[in-house]
Amino acid sequence: MDADRWRQVEVLYHSALKQEPDDRDAYLTEACEGNIELRREVESLLRQDISSTGFLDRPAWEGASILLKSPPLGESASGMIGKTISHYHIIEKLGEGSMGVVYKAEDTKLRRIVALKFPPVGKLESDEQKARFVREAQAAAVLNHPNICTVHEINEADGYTLIAMELVKGERVRDKAQTRPLPLDEALDIAVQAALGLQAAHEKGVVHRDIKSANVMVTPKGR
Repeated sequence: MDADRWRQVEVLYHSALKQEPDDRDAYLTEACEGNIELRREVESLLRQDISSTGFLDRPAWEGASILLKSPPLGESASGMIGKTISHYHIIEKLGEGSMGVVYKAEDTKLRRIVALKFPPVGKLESDEQKARFVREAQAAAVLNHPNICTVHEINEADGYTLIAMELVKGERVRDKAQTRPLPLDEALDIAVQAALGLQAAHEKGVVHRDIKSANVMVTPKGR
């Protein structure tokens, strides 16, 4: 991405930060004028909470590539499949998002299958990024609820920081809704269970910040 584009992203990013959180969506809709890619780039910076890291002490078009231009782990390290990191043997890639890449792996010590999450760029670029990733794991680890995925541990090995967590088998709500309209009673059941999980998190002072259908799983038994 060229410098002019990143200057545009930087201006919109700082302007969005000045808006009240509830007003940012409307602001970006107007400011980006239907440019979906531009909006995605600004929202990605906002999700990373760059202002707390000192990341934009340098121009955005120079620094933002660390998070947005660097290839994610799943692409830059295809050799991850079959690799063993610490006592986790990586089997396959499960998914990827702005907050990390998740693999299916075997815990060779406890002989169980887990989900292994790495930061988006594979190796954290700074101590602050690493601290943010660790805080995510620590926040999730205090939660114990049937509607929340269990975190087993956070670990550092072979230059990687990773989170090992329960592997939830099932289907994402987004995928369920794409194949067929959800019956009202099923949609309500999903919403109630998700709300119960969020309630448990909020009671512990944890806010998810990225609730969407792609991040909600439904097991074969309906949990």
